[in-house]
Amino acid sequence: MDSGQIRIKTLPYACTFFLSILAAQDITVEGTVIDDISGVAVSGVNIFLADSDLGTVSDPNGSFTLIIPDSLSTREVVFSYIGYRQQTIPVMAIKSKAVIRLEPTVIPMQQVGVTGTGRSLEIQKDIPQPISVIESKTFELRGFTDAGDLLRTDHTVQLDENISGKKTVNIRGGNADEVAILYNGVRMNSEFDNIFDIALVDLQNVDHLEVIRGSNSVLYGAEAFSGIINIVPKLVPEKTFSFSQHLGTYQSGRWSAHLGKKFNRFSSAYSLNRGAYFRQFEGRGNDESLENNSDQHNLTFTYLLDGNNPNEPGNQLSSTLLLSHRLYKDHRFNDSVENENMVTTVHYSGAVGPLPAVLATVSQHQISEDQNLAVNTGNLDRSLKSNANRFSFRSTNTLKPLETTSVLQLEQSDLDYRDHRSFSHIHQVGLESAQFSRTKIGAAIVAKLLSSDVDEGTRFSDVSVSVRRDKIIDSQEEAVLRGGVDNPELADLGLFDTRSWDNTIVKFSTSLTGGSEKFAVRSYFNFGTSYKYPTLLQQISGTMLNGILSASSALNPEKNQNFELGLHSSRVITDSETLDAFDMTVNLFRNDYENKMRISYPIGIPVAFYDNVDFAKISGYEIKSTIHLLNRSTSADLALASYNIPEKGAFPFKSEVKVTANLNIDYKGWSLQVHGFGESEQIGWMRQDLGHLFEVTLPSHKNVDIHLSKSIKLRSLEGFANFSGYNLRNQSTVLEGLILRDRRIYFSFGFKL
Repeated sequence: MDSGQIRIKTLPYACTFFLSILAAQDITVEGTVIDDISGVAVSGVNIFLADSDLGTVSDPNGSFTLIIPDSLSTREVVFSYIGYRQQTIPVMAIKSKAVIRLEPTVIPMQQVGVTGTGRSLEIQKDIPQPISVIESKTFELRGFTDAGDLLRTDHTVQLDENISGKKTVNIRGGNADEVAILYNGVRMNSEFDNIFDIALVDLQNVDHLEVIRGSNSVLYGAEAFSGIINIVPKLVPEKTFSFSQHLGTYQSGRWSAHLGKKFNRFSSAYSLNRGAYFRQFEGRGNDESLENNSDQHNLTFTYLLDGNNPNEPGNQLSSTLLLSHRLYKDHRFNDSVENENMVTTVHYSGAVGPLPAVLATVSQHQISEDQNLAVNTGNLDRSLKSNANRFSFRSTNTLKPLETTSVLQLEQSDLDYRDHRSFSHIHQVGLESAQFSRTKIGAAIVAKLLSSDVDEGTRFSDVSVSVRRDKIIDSQEEAVLRGGVDNPELADLGLFDTRSWDNTIVKFSTSLTGGSEKFAVRSYFNFGTSYKYPTLLQQISGTMLNGILSASSALNPEKNQNFELGLHSSRVITDSETLDAFDMTVNLFRNDYENKMRISYPIGIPVAFYDNVDFAKISGYEIKSTIHLLNRSTSADLALASYNIPEKGAFPFKSEVKVTANLNIDYKGWSLQVHGFGESEQIGWMRQDLGHLFEVTLPSHKNVDIHLSKSIKLRSLEGFANFSGYNLRNQSTVLEGLILRDRRIYFSFGFKL
């Protein structure tokens, strides 16, 4: 047989073999796994092909990809994770980019009031307290200008804004210096006045925000007197590159770019955000306008020591660098403010020797702020430069039925203060410059006696006790006073040598949990004490004793005795085609203050004066109910916060009633949010002359915001476009000095790949 005959005979077999290879191409199954109750992505889910060795796990975003040979296409894919019902789906029934909903075996028994998430939170190691978690999916496609615009949608939060654009947060009727602002657990508040400008936070790099209400926490220091805002960044990049552009009212523009890459267990990301707006007073020229420019840089590195889930608390090392800059100019009054924040942080979480769960953090926080004001009667030139080095070591140990969490916190901070003034029409008193140093040593322990499960979903009461001790040491050097003081009582205003405070607080809590497969309820009762120490600003200001100005500061730490009762219930509904779930949260609280600090500005003296009010209180209740409809594509909530604040001087310009209503609809890439709100009038007391206060009232405010967005997916490219309208009941945009109450329209668009 010759070679030609062999080729002719083998050709059909070769073609058949080649066609069989083409027919046996692999099938790619991909999608996202989410919690059926909360809608939050579930990471670490075991995903495998039945009766085979093929498998994978979902990543931190809940995404997965599984490649299956065509010969196994008739089998089923199994989704399995602790705490969820195992789900089995035929390979060919899983569509491209499928969304897999895992049903919890029972409704999660979280801390009372932990709403909006299924994730584990560090704050849950503390005693039970009301916590709201705002996930990135609720804001990343919408046109919120900054974190302040987002937080004001919470019914317990009030946002204050300076004309410079600086925004501060108040919780439960308290003051801005009573709220601890954290960035991934690291405190951002200024050492000078214990305030942080929340408008500096770029939402494009935020994974979620935690809003903790009340003074129940002992894990984050004494500054958390009325609440905590914890801003948690994205540690692992979702995509390689993303870009967004934001345009709108006041000739505003902001763009953000994000670049990230994951290499097995190591990942890194860098983001840049730049923005500006130009506000012109109605009927005025460009020479009487407000201008604001800002930029923010964020750099993160994460190394997973074991496993592949950065959202779990164990075994990872991460580092973050946050650098923000803002420049404000008021061309009408020749006023300018320049602010720069830089935070460098290194986190380690995992086991250390015999300690199974440790969280150690080393951070440095630098703040620089320069303010200049030039008017016909003189000028002001103020400079604040602070540097704070912090160390925190936290350990959690469980030996059932006892769980203990202990924390040690050390802080050393320095402040360079310069305040040069030359006004001809007012007395020049107080400090012109000084060097300050503050040392903080804090230790706390939380002990929880956990009851055993009686059956699935049912638990008897848990008991928690927390103890914290703080020591604060303040010192002042190189102090320089302004000259020309007519009043000898004010000659040494702002001077002090060394001051120290040392206090211990104790808190007690008991909680009761119960439920079934479709229903869960948990309640708690807390009571205890807290202390808040005078800031450096308060210490260099004067005191007002019985209507008499005094240079010697006699301020005492504020003491808060509080109690709180909370109830949270959830129900999953399976026998309705429309209604999916319902939940409600109710909180009652009362705070009784001793030595509450009150501020005033006497006419003719450009220095704040403080006094201690013997007794003040805030009491109130908060209610929020939410329903989920149409396979969780639609949700609606209604919330009310009502507070009783008798002492207006200690808590100036706080709304005692706030109502919010939200409607959220997600359908085939479209997303609509309608936010309605109303705030009661705000009343404050101002000092007209020595010993005499008069009342100032800001009118009530109610309005409607709308966000409409559309997202699209084209292979690996994801894009979105958004329209946002704020205060749409207003007839026109009028600059009243504050953006918060003006009508504003914004358009934004972006993409990820």
